[in-house]
Amino acid sequence: MEEVGFFHPDRGYWQAISEPSQNVLDGYPDGTIRVPLKPGAGYEWIGGKWVADEAPE
Repeated sequence: MEEVGFFHPDRGYWQAISEPSQNVLDGYPDGTIRVPLKPGAGYEWIGGKWVADEAPE
C-alpha cells in the first residue's frame, strides 16, 4: 500500500494510508486535489508545490 496526499483550500492537507475507493473520493469536498506527500512539518502547499516556511531569525 502506498500513502497518498490530498489538499483542499479550506480544509488543508491530509493523507490516506492507501488509495481511497471511488466512494470515499466522491465524499471529498469539491476542490480537493491529489498532491505529493507533504515533505514534513513547516511546509505549505503554495502555487501547486510544497514550499518550506522560512526559518525564524
